[in-house]
Amino acid sequence: ASTRAIEKINALRKMAKESSWFDMIVCTRDWHPVNHVSFRELWPPHCIRGTHGAELHTLLDVEDTDVIWNKGTETEVDSYSAFWDNAGEHSTGLEKFLKEREITELVLVGIAGDICVHHSAMDAIQAGFDVAVIEECCAYLNEAGKQDSIQKIRSEGGVVYETIEQRADILTKRKGRGVSREE
Repeated sequence: ASTRAIEKINALRKMAKESSWFDMIVCTRDWHPVNHVSFRELWPPHCIRGTHGAELHTLLDVEDTDVIWNKGTETEVDSYSAFWDNAGEHSTGLEKFLKEREITELVLVGIAGDICVHHSAMDAIQAGFDVAVIEECCAYLNEAGKQDSIQKIRSEGGVVYETIEQRADILTKRKGRGVSREE
């Protein structure tokens, strides 16, 4: 499932680049210390900073102009969201970074759709961003988590598109009316 999502993310990137849809691309990654709390409670050791396992997936198209943003850097608390740790106490700084650059609309994709993408979407909505998630560009742990995540994002005002093409149709219609991407 993750390989298919990455293929779709790469297709989205190509379409976006050809059409100048996005002002920037931010790739987030877990960047855990070796003694991270999640290794003691939930998950096997993963994404340990400075190791091969913490690098972005090798199939993901990444360019020099992409911004790489680390999360999950604190030892005693995890950070599923790209914006805040799970306790809601430490910002990753991403919200400030985006707002300083007048970014108002976010399209979120990735792995895992029902964990990291979900928590990032919820925090981004709370921070006042217009948020869209493209379902086929996400890999989910399971169908129940996927459906729950989609319902919660929509109930908070986010938009969930099933396909890249649905998102492309909206952007094309906006451009046709002379409306900017940032609206």
